[in-house]
Amino acid sequence: MSSLSYRFMTLNVGATCDGTELRVKQGLRTSRIALSEVNSVYAGRLEAGAVHYEELVVLTVDPAGKRKVHRFQADLGQDQFHAMVTLLATAHLAVKDLRSLSREEAHRQIGATDSNKHALLVAMVLVPLLVGVAGSSLLRHGLDQGHAEVTATELADGLPLKTRNLTITQGVLLDKGLRETTSKRNRRTNTRSESAEVLMPLVPPDWKPSDEVVILLRQSSSKGADVGSIPQQNAYSGVVRDLWFEGLGTKERRFFEDELGLHLASNVKLVDLDASPRTDLLLYLLMVGVTSAVMAVVGVFLWRRNAASAAGKPAA
Repeated sequence: MSSLSYRFMTLNVGATCDGTELRVKQGLRTSRIALSEVNSVYAGRLEAGAVHYEELVVLTVDPAGKRKVHRFQADLGQDQFHAMVTLLATAHLAVKDLRSLSREEAHRQIGATDSNKHALLVAMVLVPLLVGVAGSSLLRHGLDQGHAEVTATELADGLPLKTRNLTITQGVLLDKGLRETTSKRNRRTNTRSESAEVLMPLVPPDWKPSDEVVILLRQSSSKGADVGSIPQQNAYSGVVRDLWFEGLGTKERRFFEDELGLHLASNVKLVDLDASPRTDLLLYLLMVGVTSAVMAVVGVFLWRRNAASAAGKPAA
């Protein structure tokens, strides 16, 4: 029984051979290769972006004619990985040693797909798709072109809404709320910029302190000094934020309940006074567009690098 070990990135890979079967444990995956079934072997260096490593591709064919492709990777200069390559390439006299061929030709003969190209294609499609799904609430708001005028009493009583773009009338703004300020430093100009967010409860005229608070108004500003509170007005226009992960956060809820002693409804409605469908739609398109453009540029760059290294240098 012989043992081999080598490294690939953060993994310590172990291999054992009893003379008839090679077992390779790479992370959670264990591969078993019967030496008598080894058909073809290719090994070479590969560049995937900024990462350089060595790959080993082995084709096995069992007595029933079933073909299987095994892939292994190792950091550059791993002597025991090279020993494993030699072991497989000399497993028996009929093994096809493809190490002198280009990577592209060797993969073609083995019947192995180029996992790097497939991964690039998947990433170029999947990443923008995930960003699009994560920001789908913005898309829904952006496509909502409706508008309704409701009273604070109707909204608090659970009036069914056909649109989330509302003008709320006949509401009383409580003189208590939460103001959060975020400060960021610009290292280039050595200046600080502040953004502020104010949350204040809006209740019906007949509201009592023992009643639940169903409506919270939110107003934001890129200049912290501009927002200290929300002024009492006859009407408030904004967008109800209750899609997906929108709504009041746990920390803010605890503040209103524990610090201010208010009883918030489980389905409290957060109304963003600074929002509009047009802004949400533009933000969504910007997010997806920029992500798609970045992934396209990165994908084309890596694709060209992979194509340039398709010849693949044989492993030492």
